[in-house]
Amino acid sequence: MKKITLYILLTGVLMAAGCSGGIEPEPEKPIQMGFGGTVTFTGTWNPDITRVHLVVFRSPLNSVADFNPFNLAFVSDSIPIGASTWTYNTNSNKISDIFNLIAGSYAYAAVAFSTTPDLALDRGAWFVVGVYRVAGDTAAVSPVVIPEGQFVSGVNIFCDFDNPPPQPPE
Repeated sequence: MKKITLYILLTGVLMAAGCSGGIEPEPEKPIQMGFGGTVTFTGTWNPDITRVHLVVFRSPLNSVADFNPFNLAFVSDSIPIGASTWTYNTNSNKISDIFNLIAGSYAYAAVAFSTTPDLALDRGAWFVVGVYRVAGDTAAVSPVVIPEGQFVSGVNIFCDFDNPPPQPPE
């Protein structure tokens, strides 16, 4: 009788340890806020390009002073030189883990290239080849708005090397 009781007790303990919550659903993973889309390139790539990145600024670039690390909200990893398209997600295509976008409005999202060998936060080293604009918007650049707890899709940027957008102040 002692063996049967011990067997039932051990079986119960093993079953309880193996269930880990029974048939309860896995807890939902929180949505990582951010945005994503496709960058499309047309025109002739400059052969001197050394790097291309998607950059996002919190506030508009009205003066060269606005091109600073405190205004910079996001920098993508390097976009392949010569690409015709590049699909991105700000949660996975960031150059560093310091760039985690939160809910809010971001005034300036652009694709820019540099011909300098080193990565630098010098406005003169960067040439904007495309900016985010909502389809049909007549503004020079549209803000990217990330609502609380959401990931925004369809933030597409069209880049034309032969007809670039107006450049921010230098």
